[in-house]
Amino acid sequence: MSSDNYFVVRKHPEGGYTYVMGFESDYENLGDNIFVDINVKDTDPIYTDYEDALNAALEDMCEYGVVTHPECADEERMIRAEITE
Repeated sequence: MSSDNYFVVRKHPEGGYTYVMGFESDYENLGDNIFVDINVKDTDPIYTDYEDALNAALEDMCEYGVVTHPECADEERMIRAEITE
């Protein structure tokens, strides 16, 4: 495992959500778009809802943490709103 990895929570093509690994060392080649090469595979796990995928990513080991893909921005806002209520 690389020591510069992070996870991206995003939508799974078969429905639901998943998380996939990215690498900070790739960021230099991607400019401002760290999501461009973070693709979901059919073999990635499927979680029913965003929060389950987020929790699974948070429990897995990575050095640079977890980010949410812009396609899941609404789901992330809902979770943040529940936390602040």
